[in-house]
Amino acid sequence: MTHIVESSYTEGAPQADGRTWVRERHVDSAGGAYEFDWLRGEQDVGAVLQARAATLNQQLAARDAAEALVAGTLLPLTKLQFRELFTPAERMAADALHATFETSEQLTDQQKAQIRTGLEDYRMAQNIRRPFDDRIQAMLALYVAMGVLTSARATEIVEAGNA
Repeated sequence: MTHIVESSYTEGAPQADGRTWVRERHVDSAGGAYEFDWLRGEQDVGAVLQARAATLNQQLAARDAAEALVAGTLLPLTKLQFRELFTPAERMAADALHATFETSEQLTDQQKAQIRTGLEDYRMAQNIRRPFDDRIQAMLALYVAMGVLTSARATEIVEAGNA
């Protein structure tokens, strides 16, 4: 569990009103540093540091708990992250296929329906689940069949997406 292991501060020169700038620094057990600047009047700097360290420890514990919840799971990809698994040329080829598939004589009615449904599912999705499900696998296979991707690239995309 990450926690604050060191707290220190430095003070600047007194201001015209008698207050001084304080820079506090807290370091956590993972080496992360947290700095805060504030004007000190009558406050006890030690008490402020102690209270801030306690607050940081609560926030670090909450972060650790949240990370533990998802440890070992694959977070979904955004749709842009998914598109970026493809090279720019592959994205352009896929976009060209999407723009012209309805009039393509190379595609069967079933393939056209598959593309139409795949594009609608993609449009409606908020993100792309990992590991990739059968719908993603089927669309990649269609891209291979249509020359958008090679089999090797489809495999690389699946491996990269599921890593």
